[in-house]
Amino acid sequence: MSLLTATEKKAFRGRTKGKYSTFATKKNSFNLKLGELPASVDWRSQGVVSAVKDQGMCGSCWAFASTETVESHAAIASGTLFQLSTQQMAACSPNPDQCGGTGNCHGATAEVAFDYVAHSTGMMTDA
Repeated sequence: MSLLTATEKKAFRGRTKGKYSTFATKKNSFNLKLGELPASVDWRSQGVVSAVKDQGMCGSCWAFASTETVESHAAIASGTLFQLSTQQMAACSPNPDQCGGTGNCHGATAEVAFDYVAHSTGMMTDA
């Protein structure tokens, strides 16, 4: 299930801003006040960030960024950092509206990748 209607999605085609930027003013599910949050968090020391990877000449930064995000969220939730497959994200995320490019090494957006993960059976490890 998509978070946006077809009309809302169409409004974002060709833009560089993420589709969620318009939802920033909506009330979120967190009930913490700003003063209750730590001043900073070094997620590296928490063991929830994997090593930097090299995309080479491929325009798949969107796949690398989204895969790293999924890895970190899974690590925060489970306590285990999995090395997930960026190749799967780049090769398997459908991009019929050509958001940010035509997909794979030719560009896309993190939202395309997150939609793929949300509607798939999950991600394979990098191994």
